[in-house]
Amino acid sequence: MKLFKNKKTGKMYVTLSEEKDCLVGFDGVPYTGSSDDVEEVSTTASAQDFRRLHIVEETFSAGCDKDWHLKDILYVPVDGKDVAFRVEHISDEKVYFVAVDAVGKSSMTNMNDYLDAYLAKMPESLVNIMCEIEHCADGNLVRRSKLTLLSRKNVKDDEFKYDLNGADDILFDGLQTEAECCKNLDGETMYYWLDTPTSSPYAGYSTYFVIVSSYGNPGSYGGATIADAVVPCFSIRKQQKADCE
Repeated sequence: MKLFKNKKTGKMYVTLSEEKDCLVGFDGVPYTGSSDDVEEVSTTASAQDFRRLHIVEETFSAGCDKDWHLKDILYVPVDGKDVAFRVEHISDEKVYFVAVDAVGKSSMTNMNDYLDAYLAKMPESLVNIMCEIEHCADGNLVRRSKLTLLSRKNVKDDEFKYDLNGADDILFDGLQTEAECCKNLDGETMYYWLDTPTSSPYAGYSTYFVIVSSYGNPGSYGGATIADAVVPCFSIRKQQKADCE
């Protein structure tokens, strides 16, 4: 079978025999025009392979072994709403979930209280299997908590004034472009906080922290008393030991 195209109309035809005068359109109508008006085209030009992303929604109990994939979405009920968290990195031991959009606003001076209050509203079954996330700067602990913010190292792996060397200060595979780093709040792209101090490696004493701009660039910084958007993240072990029967 060969593929031909009408040079005037662009309509496609296929051969029913080896002769070019036996052409039929994909609608089943035979070609009746002049053979000079059709030309053979490569079958590879129209027989392209397409990719489909097939998303399957399912429910499961926290603690069950699941095969997580990058960019999977987990909906977590908080305050009567399903808050979307997306898998942005999978290490040898952990699966890291980051809020798809900001969940609110807070200053960094009140961030510990804000995150603790938000964690208290998350389902206990999920909180029980969360791992602690550790961020450090120059060997000084910035934060270690089950619910925290992204660090600058999670979104950009380059030279920084401090060595970000906590156990979870690693570049996330799902946040390597500015577009992926952008976050919205109430339909508007916002500046949001990162868990990385710029004026002191001690989080409790820093007056400035790194923020991600509305363009997804983690190159700015803001005063700790300013209220900017909050994008929480958490992690779970890749293998859970739970009876899910």
